[in-house]
Amino acid sequence: MLLPRGDLGRDWLPDKLRELGLQVTDVDTYETVVTGEDDDELLKLLEEGRVHAVTFTSSSTVRNFIHILKRMGIEDPLPLLANVKIACIGPLTEQTAVEAGLTPGLLPEEATINSLVQELCRWNAETQLQKA
Repeated sequence: MLLPRGDLGRDWLPDKLRELGLQVTDVDTYETVVTGEDDDELLKLLEEGRVHAVTFTSSSTVRNFIHILKRMGIEDPLPLLANVKIACIGPLTEQTAVEAGLTPGLLPEEATINSLVQELCRWNAETQLQKA
């Protein structure tokens, strides 16, 4: 079985497949790197409290987001995110967010993008009802 995936993939899946008797060839097909320029607009929106939710789809997105904010000169990014709803795709990403000092508030029942989007829509509708 050929298992193409990113360089930060956990060993859980290939190990489970091997336990089931499959011969697994694990190939890194992409590398997770932090690129791009600092985003002054993002920083301005966070400072003005105009970001309502931040989504994290992997542990590396949590670590990289915090890293980027620090690279932009924010020594402690946590206060910027104190009033932002933190949405994590699954329990491992949620655990990484907690370890980074964040307080996740949204976690879909299923760790998929579709479920994460549905959870965000549910939260948004609930938030809008509370404002009405």
